[in-house]
Amino acid sequence: QQTYRGLAYFGRVRLSRRDFGASHLQALGFSQAQAAWMEGYMTGTLVFRRLDARLYGTFLGRRFSFDNQGITSIASVAAVPRFWQAAAQQEAPRV
Repeated sequence: QQTYRGLAYFGRVRLSRRDFGASHLQALGFSQAQAAWMEGYMTGTLVFRRLDARLYGTFLGRRFSFDNQGITSIASVAAVPRFWQAAAQQEAPRV
């Protein structure tokens, strides 16, 4: 399961993503031990800007390093372009 929390202001949206659940985290590629350490950690950030009826932006992921004690370091990864459009082809809500 993923949860998102953030802010919307002046046509911009910033959301942080947190991942939960051992099976979900293992499906993302974490081992069973790593999944236990990752429960509820922020795994990325979405940053959008409203243009026309869509939200355009990037996903800024995080890379985690582990040893046998837990998480040893967290690094940012290259931004990946993302966009959102209302499924009903209606104008996106103003944010």
